Formats: sequence, structure tokens, C-alpha cells
Amino acid sequence: MEVHIEQEHHAAGCNRASQALAWGRSGLIAYAAQHTILVYDPQAQRVVTSLLGHTGEVRCLVWLPTPGQSLLASGSCDGTIRLWSLHENSPLELAVLPAATTPVSSLAALLLPAEDRLLLCASSGGAGVAHWSLMLQNGALVEVQAPAQPSTLHAGQPIVHSVALTHGPASAGDSALLAVGGVDCSVSLYVRGPGGDFLPGPRLKGHADWVRGLAWTHAPGRLLLASASQDRYIRVWSLAAPGSAPAAAPGNEPEAEALLTRFAPRPRLALSGTESLEVMLEALLVGHEDWVQSVAWQPAGDEGRAPCLLSASMDRTLMLWQPDPSGLWMSAAALGDAGANHLGYYTGVWSPCGSAAAAHGYTGSLHVWRRDGQAPGAEGPWHPVPAPTGHVAAVVDAAWAGDCLLTVSEDQTARCWARCVGVENGDGAARGGTREAMAGGHRWREVARPQVHGHDFSGLAVVPEAAAEASTSGEVAGGSSRAPPCYASCSEEKVVRVFTAPRTFTATLAALTGRGSGAGAEAEASLDAGPEQALGAALPALGLSNKAVWEEGAAAGADEAGEGRGGRAAAGAASYADGPDCAPNAAPRALTAPPLEEQLAQSTLWPEVRKLYGHGNEVACLAGDPAGRYLASAGLAAGDAATAAIWLWDARARWAPAGQLEAHTLTVTRLAFSPRGDLLASVSRDRTLALWRRRPLHGDGGEGCAPPFTLVARVKAASRLLFDVSWAPDEATLATGSRDGIVALWRAAPGSSEALTKSLELRRGSAVRALAFCPGELAQGSFLLALGHEDGTLCVLRFRAQSGNALEVVWQRATHAGPVRRLAWRRDDGEEGSFLLASCSSDGSVRIWHVAG
Repeated sequence: MEVHIEQEHHAAGCNRASQALAWGRSGLIAYAAQHTILVYDPQAQRVVTSLLGHTGEVRCLVWLPTPGQSLLASGSCDGTIRLWSLHENSPLELAVLPAATTPVSSLAALLLPAEDRLLLCASSGGAGVAHWSLMLQNGALVEVQAPAQPSTLHAGQPIVHSVALTHGPASAGDSALLAVGGVDCSVSLYVRGPGGDFLPGPRLKGHADWVRGLAWTHAPGRLLLASASQDRYIRVWSLAAPGSAPAAAPGNEPEAEALLTRFAPRPRLALSGTESLEVMLEALLVGHEDWVQSVAWQPAGDEGRAPCLLSASMDRTLMLWQPDPSGLWMSAAALGDAGANHLGYYTGVWSPCGSAAAAHGYTGSLHVWRRDGQAPGAEGPWHPVPAPTGHVAAVVDAAWAGDCLLTVSEDQTARCWARCVGVENGDGAARGGTREAMAGGHRWREVARPQVHGHDFSGLAVVPEAAAEASTSGEVAGGSSRAPPCYASCSEEKVVRVFTAPRTFTATLAALTGRGSGAGAEAEASLDAGPEQALGAALPALGLSNKAVWEEGAAAGADEAGEGRGGRAAAGAASYADGPDCAPNAAPRALTAPPLEEQLAQSTLWPEVRKLYGHGNEVACLAGDPAGRYLASAGLAAGDAATAAIWLWDARARWAPAGQLEAHTLTVTRLAFSPRGDLLASVSRDRTLALWRRRPLHGDGGEGCAPPFTLVARVKAASRLLFDVSWAPDEATLATGSRDGIVALWRAAPGSSEALTKSLELRRGSAVRALAFCPGELAQGSFLLALGHEDGTLCVLRFRAQSGNALEVVWQRATHAGPVRRLAWRRDDGEEGSFLLASCSSDGSVRIWHVAG
């Protein structure tokens, strides 16, 4: 039987760089995510493709202005520029251009129709600007024939941060103007005549700190150059023919204007022949309170429309600047996110028609705002719409919790993903005319950020509903037999933390997945059921523990501090004019549409219900008992059995320690319970595999009692350290993966004299970092085994126990740009005989695959 595998979701955060986001004329948004480039379709609201090839972090992107083609250039820390073609969303790498030995920091491209060439400039960590003149065929870039080394322009600055290109005046022929900004606080201008080289022009001084962003636009009678700096200011420079200064506005005295500008410096930029441009400062834009990272001009629209400039700053705002009828530049609008968890924007870009804007910030999420009406130049209010989110550092673990996928990362966040069906865009509040229907089918979204921690995560484990129910010390909300999701996480600390989902999350999830009481008032009404489940959670300033937030009048037993905080938050939110999710301390509430970044950052935390103390070193990995009884944890070992011991925690006894299991001498790298929870397997850096069997329980255990699991086998399983272990659904087969690239299958028979015997060994070309058996059996008694490799390759094998334990490769693809850290399966409830496979990687990405066999 053939196995069909198709990607359903790809999530990754945008890199923290000033040109890591670009919106092309085709309507596609490209953004850099670690070593990968993701291409997002804002209409379909999904990532349509990803571009792999760079070996360093991608720092800058630019869409090439070639008509009829979707071409993208990317610059990376590996010192190369890659050119990509995206014909019908099918990526093709056209060329690799060596730029420098230092990271590429900025890119600019310009089409030269008269020469049938494309001009590409790049800055790096040095003082030069590399540039190429690429030949076109009938205006299209078909084959790149670039020199082995680019031409280099020495800009006279120690480090160049940004470059920008534009056409010269029509009277100057097919000339090009280049602006260069860097660490000497000035902007250098260069001019290139038809077929010639760049010649130096004037240097524009005025900024008091590094220049971070540059942008050109053509206005009636002049060119405008905007420069953004770390000094918090934006300068708008005007380049016009000598003596062609703008006429005085009505009410202004020509004599007064002449007096004001008489002594202003007006350097000249020489063009071809005797023609030149006079440069003067047109405006100094003051309004931002922190570094200004980028500037972008609104695409040209209606004739006579005033130019509009978009600026992105680390003060958590994007500002739109326009001149008024008198010529005075003013802030026309300000965009941004409310809340104290947002840390500013790196890049702001316009949509091709100028009716939408996008930006990305410190958390890696994209932010998109649209104006009412799709016509260019629409002057309605701006509204945020859902946009891609993702981790910005290595994703170290993933686990399914019912309909949701939980992931934890070294970016110190835990995130929850769910498939949203038939919901609308927006923030769940009624704003007439601002919502857009989702583009058919379903979309995976980040629906909660349960934990924002102060340490890098190392693992997580989902505790099944039975354990979650027991942890509440009472009945589940409303007497329902379905308990809220519960998980435990570990990080760079000696504590294991346990979390349960609040009522706002369960109501939101019901509305978004279409499996609950519906949307709107019905979803809000579901919050009234049951007092034992917290309404939400809040993170105190400088704290690491999420505190439960309770409604006023909640059940007896809610502590006074939590109840008071919930009451204040609710009252403050109700009195805030722009809605509760824009309040300084937003009260948790159920949503009926995918949450925005500001809601994820501050309103979707889960309360912490327990801290588990006992490990002497940092906790390395966790595993949850499918039977809902125990949580297993292991810490970093110091070379002896005591520090390498596996701890067991009894979820039905208020998470009391249930014993320690000693078998390994070095750090345990993975723990895995069998599907029924009767067996526990562990692998370690000491290259051994251990098998444990559950004892028959007598009483409730407790201090002084024997551990609930006993060791039945311990074998040396590999010649290098073991990374992962997984159980087949029949509980009779184990698979292990190791650094030496070997996948081994083991026969588990705890009741026999040989409890563990190796039945098959398969050598792979790269280290096996993660593996997982599919939870269901396919036709003819076969199983699927997914492998994740050190080189980012994802592979699916078919295992037939009745055919001599044969392993057959049914699918293999280079999917990730870094080591695959974790694989997790679950059944897909939407289709019989199909499954969902989640993979996470050190490249910061999370992918979800639909598998049908």
C-alpha cells in the first residue's frame, strides 16, 4: 500500500534583522527564519514553500524587479547571496553569488531596461559594497552568468549597514543612484552612468548615530531619500535640479522661506555631462523614542498623492509620515501592539497596492495591518489581522495534547498549535467590515503561549487527562469527564513545572476547532461552568511562575492574591476604551478567532499548578505515563548512577515522588513509556538501553516503598551515544537511534530470560537524532517509523514484523535546515486511516505532516 505524505503546516519565527522581511509585487511575503526562507501567501494564509540552501543565518531579502517573474535574492551570514525563482510556488535556486567573507547585511536591486541588465548591490560587515550587473534576456533573468568575484565599491565607512538603489532623473538616461549608510553616521551617495562604474558623490551628514535604513522614492520634480538612524530620528533628503525648489505654500512668505534656507548646505550630485542634482534636507522626523530600524515608501498610487513613509522602531511602534498641504511633514498614523511583552520592530514593509503593511519584531512573529477597502490610497482605519508566528530559536521538544500540539524552545517560550476550522480573521471583537473569511478548509494557528520562561527549555511531557483530573483535587469543570490539557516542562533549572489549561483556553479551543459550544456568546457562556479550573494566568514582574487568575466570587480555596489580581485585571480591561486585549493588564477571555501576537504574549498563559523538586542538576528530559499515573524525569548526570537516576512522580498523589530508578551512569537522553504504560524504556549517553516493568501496586506507595518500576534488562545498544527510543504499537518492539547513524530494532519480552534482543539493524548516512513509531497499525501488520537526522532529513520507514522484520524506506526528504530534535505522531480524527506527524528542529521550525496509508 502506498503512503501519501503532505505538509499541512510550517511555522518559524522571523530572524532579528533589519531586512529579513520583504513583500513582493506578486503578493507573496518572504521572511528569513534561521537558515531558511519561508514564503507566505497572505491571501491563502499559509506558508506555500520554503527555501533551503544557506549554511548561515539569513539576514536580508529583496524581491528582484523583473517583470513577469517572481525572483528573490537572499543574503546570509555564510557570506553568499542566493537567487531564487518561485514559478507557481515551486522554488528553484538560480545562482549562488559569493559576496564576502563576512555576513551580508543589506541588499538592493534595480532594473536597467535600456541595458537589459539587473543591478544588484550588497553590503556586508566590511567597508565595501559588492555589486553585480546581471544580463537579462528580453527583460527576464533566465541564466545567471556572474563573475567569480563581484565588483567592489569602497564606501569609506568602517562598516556598511544599508544600501538603497533608484533610477536617476529621466533626463540623465539610464543612470542609477546608490545610497550607502553605516557606522560613521552619514549617508554616502554614488552615481552610475549607463554601462559605467559607480562614481562618488556627496556625503550627507546630520545623524548622530549609526544609519540603519535607507529608502528612495520619486516625487513630482524631485527624488526623496529617507534615512533611519539609531539616534531615533529620520531624515528626508530632497534631490532636485538646481533652482527648482518647491514653490512656497499659500500663506508662507517667499522672503521668509529664502531666509530660512539661505545658509542650509546644498551639496551637488554630478550626473552625466553637466547635469547635477542639488541635495538638501527637506524634513527631520521626530517622534520615535528608540532606534529606528527601517524605512519604506508607500508604492506609487494615484497621481498627485502625497508621498507616505513607513518607519519601524524598537519603541514598539510603526509610524506613517506624510507632508501636509503646507509641506510640513507630520505623523499621519501609528501602528503597533499593546502590552509590555512586545520589544519593538525590525522591519516595516508595504503591500504592493499600499493598502496593507507588515512588520516583524523581537518575538519572531509577523504583524500585518490592513486598511478598510482594498483600493490603493484607501484612507480608512487600520486593523490588525492574524499573521504567521513561530519560535526564534531551536525547538527542542514537541508533544500532542489531544487536538493541540505543544512545543518548547530555546527561545524560552512554550507554544500551543491547533487546527482552526471555519473561523474568521481578526481578534474576535466585532468591528464592522474588518473581518475576512479564512481561505477555505482549515489552518493551523498558534492558539496559546502557555509559558514565557526565563530559561531555555530542554523538554516537555503531556500528562494524560486522568492525571490532569487528579491534579485539580476535585471534579472537572461542570462535572465533565474530559479534563483540561496538562503538561510538564523542564529547562535550565533543577525544577519540573506542571501546568493545566485554564477555562479561557478550553473555551477558545472549542470555538476555533468547531468541537465545542460554538462561537460568540456560547463560547463565553462556557466559561461559567465549574469553579475548580482557573480563568487564566498572569506572570508577575521578574517572576518565573505563572499565577492563576480567578474570577471574582470563584470557589472557596482560591488564594487571596490570585482573586484580587483577577478582579483588578477584569475591572481595568472593562474600562479601557480600545478593548480588554489592549489593556495594560489584559484580563483573560475566550476568543472566537485566532489570537493576535499581543494576545498570545500576555493573555494566553496557563497557570502553574506544581513545582517538582528533587533533581540535583538541570533536568534533561521528561515522559508522561499514558495511563495517567506517573511522570518520569531525568537530569544531567555527573558520571555516577545516583545523579543519572530517573525520578518518578505520582500524579494521583499530588505529584509526590514515587521513587528513583538507577541503571545508567551518564545523562539519560530520552524516556519512553509503552503505549499501555506497563513498560518504561530509557537510553543514555553511556550507550545503554534499559527496560523497566511496572510492579503490581499494593496500596498507594509513598516514602519507604519500593519504586513502582523494576529493572528487567540493560544492554549496550550502540557504539556512540543514543539519542532516542520509541515503542511500536504492539509493545513488543523498540527502536533506538544513535549518533553513529544506526537504527536498531529490539524485541522486548520482559517475562523471558532474554528481555531485550536485537532483531534488526539499519545503518543510515547521518546521525539519527529523533525517531517515533506511528501509533496505528497499517495493512498486513506493518507499522510506520519516522526518523529525523542530524542533517535535517526526515524519513519514513515501513516495518513489517511478519516479513522478517524488514525495514523499507517509503518517503524521504530534506525538510529542515538543522538537526531534527523531536518527532510526534497522533491519529487524524478528520480522516479514517490517516495520521499527523509533527517534527521540530534546531532550525527553529515546527512542521506538521498529513500521512495517509
